[in-house]
Amino acid sequence: MGYLGNDKSTDYTAIANDVYYNPENNNSIKIFGSANPTWFGAINNTINWRNISLNFNIIYKLGYYSLKQALSYSGLAIRDATYGINYNQRWMKPGDEQHTSVPSLIYPLNVSRGSFYQTSEINVIKADHIRLQYVNLFYNINKISKKQNCTLQLFINAANLGILWRANKDHIDPDSIKSIPAPKTYTLGIRLHF
Repeated sequence: MGYLGNDKSTDYTAIANDVYYNPENNNSIKIFGSANPTWFGAINNTINWRNISLNFNIIYKLGYYSLKQALSYSGLAIRDATYGINYNQRWMKPGDEQHTSVPSLIYPLNVSRGSFYQTSEINVIKADHIRLQYVNLFYNINKISKKQNCTLQLFINAANLGILWRANKDHIDPDSIKSIPAPKTYTLGIRLHF
């Protein structure tokens, strides 16, 4: 249920139209902040010790908000399972409103009702996070051949290692809310320099 003017209403199409056409006179719009990071950057460092080098990159994105993925009955109706993320937490019987904010399934589907829920305040998350982007470890063997000036480097790379800290309590990765997260990748290699 939402507000149309100052009155409670379940006319979700009218609520959406009121927000769209009268945003300056609408007290139901709540601005949380930027949808893009207002602060971002990286910390990159290389540590050398004898023949070993360790290089890492930590990125941060701060000062922004996002909408988490929420239940969409119309999405489920077209067999898009990603929209059923909290289907089991939906309102099913009177009294459920005490412990869930996920709306009940009604037939016929009301797309405006679904959109109202998906863009409601309950689904806004703080998207700030710090991520370990990659770690590279190198071992250098100098002059492996006495006859030639030849060096050998052994290396291990690990990328997309995950989130070190996030502001949201739902364990949501803000970089992949509606997509598959980048997979962790590991590389082992040898470089030979003549």
